[in-house]
Amino acid sequence: MSYSIEKSRSYILNFIQENNLKHEVHDFPSKCVMIDIWVNDKFYVVQLEHESLGLSEIISDEMDFSTVPDKRFYDFVEFKEQFNQLVKS
Repeated sequence: MSYSIEKSRSYILNFIQENNLKHEVHDFPSKCVMIDIWVNDKFYVVQLEHESLGLSEIISDEMDFSTVPDKRFYDFVEFKEQFNQLVKS
């Protein structure tokens, strides 16, 4: 496993700032982090947990927010590839 919450958070926030994306960061006592990101008319949530990263697209028709991500990654490189594709599309 190649993953660090701190390094991942830093990369994501730098990417968001470089691309001037609206976002909110939620830090939890457990040291987990949730980052809400708006890209044009799409809304994504990134979950940084102790052993994995989660990535979800939130559809406005959905009434409930799930704590289970659409996709879970255990390696940052795999996450980064998917994240960059979504955010730049």
